[in-house]
Amino acid sequence: MFFGVMMGELLFAVTFLIVLVSMWPDVPWDQITWMFPLGVLASAPILIPFSKVVWLSVDVFVRPVVAEEMG
Repeated sequence: MFFGVMMGELLFAVTFLIVLVSMWPDVPWDQITWMFPLGVLASAPILIPFSKVVWLSVDVFVRPVVAEEMG
């Protein structure tokens, strides 16, 4: 779950930065206030499978699989 939240917040931060830089100085703050939280909520179910893969990859990197676990 941690990786899902982290990926969602990273997606939010990158998208926010891109929108902010591309629309400066006329940033649509009202639309950002409502659309970004809805986007984060909508992306959460989509990111769940990917966060599981990221978690398993980090787990295998930190604690490599040994021969006893293979059989």
